Amino acid sequence: MPRWPWAILLATTMTAAGCGDDDSTGDADADADVADDAVDGADGDADADADADADGTDGEADGSAPIPDLRPVPLARAAELGAWARRLRTVYSGTGPMGMAWAMVNMACQDRAMALAYAFAAAPEPLGTEPPPMNDVELTPARVDELAANPGVDVAMINVTGPLIASQTLLRPDGTPLAGDPLEWFWAYHHGVALNVDGEIRVLDLSVGDAPVPVADWVRGFVDASITCELVDSEAYFETWAYWNAAFSAMDPGPRPARLCAYSLTPIFTFRWDQTPTDLASFIASVPSTMQVQLGGFETILLTTYGVTIPDAEIPLMRSTYASRTEAELCARMDLPYCAGL
Repeated sequence: MPRWPWAILLATTMTAAGCGDDDSTGDADADADVADDAVDGADGDADADADADADGTDGEADGSAPIPDLRPVPLARAAELGAWARRLRTVYSGTGPMGMAWAMVNMACQDRAMALAYAFAAAPEPLGTEPPPMNDVELTPARVDELAANPGVDVAMINVTGPLIASQTLLRPDGTPLAGDPLEWFWAYHHGVALNVDGEIRVLDLSVGDAPVPVADWVRGFVDASITCELVDSEAYFETWAYWNAAFSAMDPGPRPARLCAYSLTPIFTFRWDQTPTDLASFIASVPSTMQVQLGGFETILLTTYGVTIPDAEIPLMRSTYASRTEAELCARMDLPYCAGL
């Protein structure tokens, strides 16, 4: 039988907030956790709008908010950068360096997105063999501001909210799937990193591969094809975000939002347009600790769920494939209050 998230969560040692925790405990949203110490609430200008045809999405946007201005890179160069960034390691309080569990999907995605953004921001020229380690003691507000103002490679943060329901098949470094059923996940929102690839906004998701993919293709891994996902303004984004955050926290979310799926693009090291990298500097400095805990949690998933032990050096090379699932499929398995109104 496919494995649904509560068994996985109980089996892991992870302590960081997930991307809209997908058990039924109603834990606080990670975006809100970050915002509490930075700016007031979740109503800031977090979303960006642009012509949908320009970025490969399947919805229309109203153009009322800016898109981060990113220097373009050729696709081949972007894929090279992805393979290089995969080798990022973290150091926390002198512990490490440790590699990244890029094949995680919903747990601590905001931290993982920040780590990938750091790799690009800190990219030297020439690149060398691997990114500079992400070391908590070096991530002062001044250093974070310096990286944001003068990144080696321009990236933006991409933030999507909706009925994120997916089967995840984990792949060994050689591309063969782990024996056993896929993991089944549902969660309220997700964060990633976007680049300007030859004039088109694409998402680099190292859990999938080294090359950036069109936004629409990335979203389709988590959201059923029958649901349009639009690039929207902040009001529309947070209307959708609030609904799914409540629904997937086993609360009654109220009426369905005008858009079931929405996403935003925000400047590097931010999740909303009213944030600055300085606002999130303390959060960014905590990322190495979270990623080291997540590495151990991922190893626990591999051992307890699949009965395998993967060497630490190979875990960053693991990838995933995703197959989106429908709300009907979720509600057939989970007794969530919102399902009664569908």
